[in-house]
Amino acid sequence: ASLANIFAGIRVDAAASRETPTYFPLVQHDDFGPQFMPSPSVTTSETDYCALWEAFLHAVESLKGPTLDLTTWLALMRRFCSRIPAATPTTLRGYLPDINLYDHSRSVAALAACFAADETTEAKAAAIQDAMVSGRGTLADEPLCQLVCGTLSGIQDFLYTIVSKQAAKTLRGRSFVLQLAAEVCAEQTCIHACVPACCVIYCGGGRFFALLPLGADVPDIQSRLSGRVLDHFHGQVALHLGAVTLTANDFKGNSFAAQWSKAGMEANRLRTQRLTQLAASDYDKAFGFLDEGGADHKCGVCGRNDATTALDETPICNDCSYYANIGKALRTARWLVRTNTSHAPEGFNEFCVLFGYELHLVDRPNSRLPRMQQVIELNGFDLARTREDLRPPADISFGYRMLAQAWPQSTDGAVKTFEELAHCATGASKLGVFRADVDNLGALFSSGLGERATISRVASLSAALADFFEGYLNNLVSTRYADTVGFIYSGGDDLFVVGAWSSVLEFAIELRDRLDEFTGHHPAVSLSGGVAVIDHGLPLRFAAELARDAEEAAKSYERGTHTKNALTAFGMTVGFEELDRFIQFRNLVHRMLTDAAEPMPAGFLRRLYDIWDTYLRERKVIEKNRRGATMDAIRAEARWQRWRWALAYNLHRFSRRHERWKSEVDEVRSRILDVDRSIDDRLGLPLRWVELLTRDEEE
Repeated sequence: ASLANIFAGIRVDAAASRETPTYFPLVQHDDFGPQFMPSPSVTTSETDYCALWEAFLHAVESLKGPTLDLTTWLALMRRFCSRIPAATPTTLRGYLPDINLYDHSRSVAALAACFAADETTEAKAAAIQDAMVSGRGTLADEPLCQLVCGTLSGIQDFLYTIVSKQAAKTLRGRSFVLQLAAEVCAEQTCIHACVPACCVIYCGGGRFFALLPLGADVPDIQSRLSGRVLDHFHGQVALHLGAVTLTANDFKGNSFAAQWSKAGMEANRLRTQRLTQLAASDYDKAFGFLDEGGADHKCGVCGRNDATTALDETPICNDCSYYANIGKALRTARWLVRTNTSHAPEGFNEFCVLFGYELHLVDRPNSRLPRMQQVIELNGFDLARTREDLRPPADISFGYRMLAQAWPQSTDGAVKTFEELAHCATGASKLGVFRADVDNLGALFSSGLGERATISRVASLSAALADFFEGYLNNLVSTRYADTVGFIYSGGDDLFVVGAWSSVLEFAIELRDRLDEFTGHHPAVSLSGGVAVIDHGLPLRFAAELARDAEEAAKSYERGTHTKNALTAFGMTVGFEELDRFIQFRNLVHRMLTDAAEPMPAGFLRRLYDIWDTYLRERKVIEKNRRGATMDAIRAEARWQRWRWALAYNLHRFSRRHERWKSEVDEVRSRILDVDRSIDDRLGLPLRWVELLTRDEEE
């Protein structure tokens, strides 16, 4: 049997319910090439299962002996069971094998671990199972365990309050450290609750969800961890834990998805109280960081007053120096190694040592590291190669993780700066900053899965999105945009990339196409994003705000019955279903202006700008005179104003002067005047695109 695409089971509207299911090939989890994508016609044979089993046995043999380490076995199951259906399809009508064996097994194990921690008897566990199936009995509404959502607040301030040219060298390190912080907090939450790591159902985007036993004291865990997080990040980042109690009935129908949302809302509510509770008990811990350092030692990257060293002649603090080193190491790192503590931990390891270990990015054997405790391979899982290359102790644990770590390198192997990326663009030397995320994600979880929203399906849906944004996109950028686009962050359901503006725009378009393919062309699953095209010297915090504003404009974009599923660029928003007509127009005008033999003069582009400016002024008059009218009505009336006749007249003159381009000029006119596939109201988007593509920086 083949694993069905989890998105095929999402039911948001009638159109979505008619989608043809797609299926995944039976491959290992770290295969993010063509085999990653689903297809309606996948066939899985006994031979495929035998090959996967042989690969599994080979990996187990690489352990060099028996192991009871849970982290290692979770990693093995993830790699070899993520494309195996948890249940074989039957003749039951409507059944879809869309839960993979790995996510189902770890969800069941998490619940069993909570029962064990609460010392639930075998008889009671059997009665609970009956209540889960039937929804009846005295135990159906009795509390079973807790669902906890942990979230980090202050992420935006921590990431984007960067003031210098060294932003590219430190930002990726900052982003990665935040991911690690969420993972460490998730792990420590489980340790304090006396349950194993399989109880973490999801972790990504600075947030995690975990099942904890009833006996776990969540407020105590919060107080133990939040102060340490706040201390390490100098008051910029804080941890908040929101918890809800689950009953047997919450594991039936769509109740689990509703409780998932409720736990998230509780964590978000606590975020608004960010420093209040801590300040009440320890004012200095909450606000003492504001008095650190002096004006004579201002860090040229983050602006804090404790610079102690320099980066390319820019004074920086120890933290920013550490983040710069992490950002550089990410480009080539093969492993994340957990070691014993050292005498002089640096950066994030000052936080990790509180829990008895350090974390190091490694690309080759390093004898200077303290003794290894755990080896996590990045973007792959080859136990035999890891053992041969690192020669770790026999008693450590192994694992792997997907990480969007792609970032362009200069010829000397160094990380490309924002300025270098800008100079890689076609035409104008500008930077593109792109932020995007999946539309209506809460609705997909809370109502899209409907009565089928079990804990295993919620886990599978979360894992599927993480695989796409962390694994597949990293492979896509590494192979197709290796020299021009890099990740600041990609995980969960959102991303932030920076690069040469021309490549970033192309990536944004391809991203939507690939997500559409991954979800089986599901009409209810879409993405909205915004691209800010900027000078490379603009402080990153402003660039991030511009991209965020563009993303929000895309998410609020309405046309007819459609909303969201849009891209904002150059200050104008188009739906992805509309985008093709704008790209065709861009290509047409660009070809005319760049023809090697007889290019159309640049005045043609300027005249199109003039006509569009006339359109905007006439539409503004209509908006003033027809207050309260819908934008669709205003656009319809603006379509028939004076600008239309000016367009026809001016383009007719151009076609007479340039006979070589007569048919193309006629096509330009017809595309602008087409009322069924209109581009007139956003004509500036393709014009600005062409202008930047054809700009000669030397001139």
